[in-house]
Amino acid sequence: MDTTSHLKPLPDLAHEGPIARGTALLRLLASAGRRGAGLTELAQRTNLAHSTVHRLLAQLLKQRLAMQREGTHFYAIGPLAYELGAARGDAAALP
Repeated sequence: MDTTSHLKPLPDLAHEGPIARGTALLRLLASAGRRGAGLTELAQRTNLAHSTVHRLLAQLLKQRLAMQREGTHFYAIGPLAYELGAARGDAAALP
């Protein structure tokens, strides 16, 4: 079964820095839906080493931009991402 079909394709991240790579992971997590995405799936979609994805995920988890689905090895977009989106929504209503 192909588990990566629900994730959007990404540009080559080989020469990008940690912010671009972390942002790419956030985009993948956002498009993964409620199920989330596994480490191997994220590494394959980004063409990054498992160790690199693991380190980036650890930082995203620490900042609450990502979360690990309870009882699984899947990751999803975190609560801070929603808080930032809500704050942006509020700011957009301002003149």
